[in-house]
Amino acid sequence: MRPIYHWVPRRIEAHIALIYLAFALLRHLQHRVAVRQNAVMSALAIRAALLDVQSTLMKDGETGKLYRFPKAMSEGARKIYRSLGLTRGLGNTEILSVRKYRNRKGIRSAGTEGDGTMEEGTGRN
Repeated sequence: MRPIYHWVPRRIEAHIALIYLAFALLRHLQHRVAVRQNAVMSALAIRAALLDVQSTLMKDGETGKLYRFPKAMSEGARKIYRSLGLTRGLGNTEILSVRKYRNRKGIRSAGTEGDGTMEEGTGRN
């Protein structure tokens, strides 16, 4: 465990609880990948595989429409997704609402306070 910079007992306990939760989730994911995909993945390999799951958002200059272009997933990321029963569409998708796209499934990104439109070339509302 790394040093923590909390002095209030409630915050110390919360910090340790979050660390333990992250550890338990990691071990559970490693177990599921091992059982369902017959593969052993280290914590670093899982992190690297999931960090590489990305999409690019591009705005058509003529029509103003916004599109999502997903990056191809690595084999490690595909194993993780399959072991969790997740699917990821690899086709290009038109984004009808930036706000809904950024807030999908409870995920929030920086800059979601705007009106749902994207400034040209900045990636921000």
